[in-house]
Amino acid sequence: MEFNIKTFSAIIVSILALSIAYYFVIALPQYNQSKIDLQKQEFNAEQREKAKIEQEEKTRKLLLNMCLTEARETYWSYVKLNGEDLGDGTYNASQWVWNEAAKRQKTAEETCQLKHSK
Repeated sequence: MEFNIKTFSAIIVSILALSIAYYFVIALPQYNQSKIDLQKQEFNAEQREKAKIEQEEKTRKLLLNMCLTEARETYWSYVKLNGEDLGDGTYNASQWVWNEAAKRQKTAEETCQLKHSK
């Protein structure tokens, strides 16, 4: 078998052309698709994390509002227990009852803020 430079050059050019074609037709599209898939996964993970944080914030605010409502009910519960109902939705009680009720409400509200703040 005789060494022919033209045949050898043709083989080299063919291998080079096939390599370039493989790169642009198969390897590069697969790489780009995997890159796109990774970006989609990262985006979806960020969206899930954002939704989770938003849900936690909504839950925290709801629990805080419920706790503050209970604190207000603590005030009126104490007044109703230690005061006199005048029948028209008003109560008569000595000043120490009002002060103690306000103190209990304030303590309960502070507890709520500590418990349900960020």
